[in-house]
Amino acid sequence: MVGPKSTAQVLARAKASVLRGSGRVGARRDNRLLCTRPDRTSAPRTAIVVLTHLRDPEQKQAFARLVREADKYGTVVQVQHASGAGTRPAPAGCLMITDWELAQAAPYRFAQMQKAGLAVARGFVDMLMVAAVRRLPGFDRYWFIEYDVDFSAPWSQFFSRFDRCNADLLCAALHPRHLSEHWVHWSWFGGPADARASGIVRSFLPVARITRRLVEIYAVRSGRWSGHNEAVLPSVALHAGLSVQDMGGDGPMVLPARRGRLYKFRAQKDAGHATFRAYPHVSRKYFPFSGQRLPREYLWHPVKTAAFRAAKRRQTTARPARPTSPVWSDPAPKPPPL
Repeated sequence: MVGPKSTAQVLARAKASVLRGSGRVGARRDNRLLCTRPDRTSAPRTAIVVLTHLRDPEQKQAFARLVREADKYGTVVQVQHASGAGTRPAPAGCLMITDWELAQAAPYRFAQMQKAGLAVARGFVDMLMVAAVRRLPGFDRYWFIEYDVDFSAPWSQFFSRFDRCNADLLCAALHPRHLSEHWVHWSWFGGPADARASGIVRSFLPVARITRRLVEIYAVRSGRWSGHNEAVLPSVALHAGLSVQDMGGDGPMVLPARRGRLYKFRAQKDAGHATFRAYPHVSRKYFPFSGQRLPREYLWHPVKTAAFRAAKRRQTTARPARPTSPVWSDPAPKPPPL
């Protein structure tokens, strides 16, 4: 259902909640997210969060299409990570998340990222999710959609499929570890000693929906885990006894009613016929503007426009090799107590 306020009101509230002068983000009690508790008799309130790095004319059109077609199912907000000190002004209609906020939201994960010399987009998008939830209180569940995802039908048809689904995590390509040992990111994955092997899974997260309950648990427990967020997020959810579901595809954890629907996923070594994959790109144009005739009701990723790829190359050249923040020049903080 639609969120409690318009997109403009939600953004205004989110920006006002950052108390930059006082050196803290919002207000906290006992390491828990300070969010309004939902009325359990009402329908869940949903935020649809688009994660982006840059903006070009085609991406703006694609975002406008999502806003039109998803309006019935949630409040649509665009979020951008401001690498480094985060002093750049936020683009109109976009919520900026700084490194400092990432470190506040998930200190142990942030310390992992810095120690490994990696970036948010290289396995730590989970921090951006948690930080965005902190800035967007008042919702019960959150869709996260990366800027280079498209859907070859009205977005309303996609969201309507899951409007009554109460899973704590909805994502793609869920595979238990014993059925996906070839996955390259297992090499730096680690979990607590009491984690069951059957509960260690990996996923694909260009599109995912998480509940506020999962975010609250994850913000505390993720300090016991390490590795790529596509394994850490679903594994933490299962370890906590929460519900994790695959949206579709033909993987080993798909419900029968969803099998073969929404996307075709393949590993990187066999990505030729996949609609949903890490690389190479599936298109250089968003499908409503490309003139291509594609199978209906499929998710597509990644869509990389020529303008976006050129801007990304310029941005990559200008950025430091690894995220930096003056707040974390001291030793890494301890994770929140379990």
